[in-house]
Amino acid sequence: MCYMAPLGFAISVFTMTEQKSFMLLYALVAYHFSAKMNRLVLLLGPIAASLGGVAVANVLEWSVGQLATFWEIFDDDCEESSGQPAAKGKPPGSKAKQAASSKEERHRENANNSHTHTNANTQQAHNQATA
Repeated sequence: MCYMAPLGFAISVFTMTEQKSFMLLYALVAYHFSAKMNRLVLLLGPIAASLGGVAVANVLEWSVGQLATFWEIFDDDCEESSGQPAAKGKPPGSKAKQAASSKEERHRENANNSHTHTNANTQQAHNQATA
């Protein structure tokens, strides 16, 4: 992680926000005082981990973006070769979302049908009791 901290520092410099400016200031102060006295190198631990986390998060975000782009291209190529119309602008996994929503709809229909069926049985029993 200590090798990722300088990369996180550089990323924070180029993508400045209020939170990242605090981390940069903390890193500079910790580095300055740890250079003055060896025992103060303990001040570098938390900020090195934080800046390393910034670097790892940015690398992972970039990687996932590249995979998503590849998946969209691959999915479009598969749909075109199968003869189905290519779905432009659909995010990857939209088929899974459609399947989940249809499953929820079936569950709601079953719940409504069983509730209606129970009400019909109750009404039928009541009619038989009064007859």
